[in-house]
Amino acid sequence: MDWVDISARIRETRRAAGMTQEALAEAAELSVGYIVQLESSKKRARLDTLARIADALNIPLTLLFADREVNAEALYAIFDGCTEGERHVILNVALVVKESLRKYLPISQD
Repeated sequence: MDWVDISARIRETRRAAGMTQEALAEAAELSVGYIVQLESSKKRARLDTLARIADALNIPLTLLFADREVNAEALYAIFDGCTEGERHVILNVALVVKESLRKYLPISQD
């Protein structure tokens, strides 16, 4: 995922929430100009600033970094060309990450 994708996700999420750039800036304690530059990919934000934006948007920070639609094809592509051992390790890592996310960063179960 690149910065253009993160910028677009901020803009799309803000609009979906019915927020103006001014409202997001106020809620995240940032300037309107900064929000404008973030959404147009002219500026990059530090992680703590992205956390403030996600909090103002009432979403988990991780949603700003989600870079692809999750479907069976995408999951199979991850395993493409892997050995049986690699597939086993990838699956176990994914299970540990899932458990950690649910414990430390609850995300809505859609």
